Amino acid sequence: MLETAVKAAKKAGELQIRSFGKKIIVDEELRFDTKLALDKESERLIVDTILAEFPDHSIIAEESGVTDNSSDYTWIIDPLDGTANFSRNIPQFCSSIALLHKSEKILGVVFDPVRNELFHAEKGKGSFLNGRKINTRHTAKINELFVVCGFMKSEETIKKGLVIFNALIERVKKIRIMGAAALDLCWLAAGRFDVYFEYGIMDWDIAAGELILKEAGGDIKADALGNHSYNVTATNGKIKPEEFLGLI
Repeated sequence: MLETAVKAAKKAGELQIRSFGKKIIVDEELRFDTKLALDKESERLIVDTILAEFPDHSIIAEESGVTDNSSDYTWIIDPLDGTANFSRNIPQFCSSIALLHKSEKILGVVFDPVRNELFHAEKGKGSFLNGRKINTRHTAKINELFVVCGFMKSEETIKKGLVIFNALIERVKKIRIMGAAALDLCWLAAGRFDVYFEYGIMDWDIAAGELILKEAGGDIKADALGNHSYNVTATNGKIKPEEFLGLI
């Protein structure tokens, strides 16, 4: 299953690199988001690769929705996380693939084709970047924290996020807004960041990154909003999500 997920993510990544910086086809321009034809093309590559090996498995994918085969195994796919970045030739995007057995996440793969960085985790086996084990950073003091956040996809979640952002800006070391939630979580797992927060983020954006973060020693608080959407606070595990929220 890991081999299949890696193969699928790399296929999508190869397509994205071939397309990057070239003319794009915009399927839909939303108020706070962009949908490209490449999203669907990448998803089709990933889904076809998975179903070729596991035809009875269920799929939850950003573009095509739910394919329910009543399997104990469900793949959760974001074929191109960071679409808005991609549309402006900003080299911060990835493919994200997670696998659930019943309701438990057992596998996560995130591939950044720009840097050729492959993050993966299997339940109980740790987290890895290009085959090298990774762990979160041992930082707990608020004035030393590197925080990354997402800015978000509705007026309500933007207002909520700004409250947190404004409370943090003079207290933490640095705040960054990178534009790809799956990579934000993986970079937190690898010790590049200490905290991530975003409101109204979708399940497929965080499913793989959540397992990669947890297996690297991190912690995450994801409050379900319905329709595959969550309010998320994730940390390096040295400071807990609830403790971090209590600081602000």
